[in-house]
Amino acid sequence: MNQDDDIVKSIKLSSLWRLLRYALAYPRLLKEAAVLLLLATLGQVLGPVLVKIFIDDYITPGEYPIRELATLAFAYAVFYGLSAWAGYQNAMRFNEVAFSVVRTVRAQVFAAVMRKPLSYLRLHRLKWVDYSCVHERHRPLCTDFGVTDAVVCQRCAA
Repeated sequence: MNQDDDIVKSIKLSSLWRLLRYALAYPRLLKEAAVLLLLATLGQVLGPVLVKIFIDDYITPGEYPIRELATLAFAYAVFYGLSAWAGYQNAMRFNEVAFSVVRTVRAQVFAAVMRKPLSYLRLHRLKWVDYSCVHERHRPLCTDFGVTDAVVCQRCAA
């Protein structure tokens, strides 16, 4: 049994649906990805069909008309290139959606943490936070997420 199998079993279905709902905030990217997925699939399906036509119509009878074979080869190259391009663009659209979802979740988590007073964070220490550098890094993180200095001063003073 692979260790990745345990991870898949431990994922709660409700968490997965919640993350997928975040992706619905990007309908344009999802629609583009769906169209590109169809184009990539079309290119991958038509390649073997053109090979079948080449074998059945030209190799088996032993006829090799140059013009028709050139057209067939050109169509095969176009569909192969279309499939490769659409597959790449499809992956880029899905990556853009995924990065946007992660950015949204990170901003929401950071905003929730910023609403907590420092006394709460002192009482509920997290194992993965390096508390020796919280005050040094507090201001740059806040400015990265667009938190104003007044809010930062209130949180540092709490």
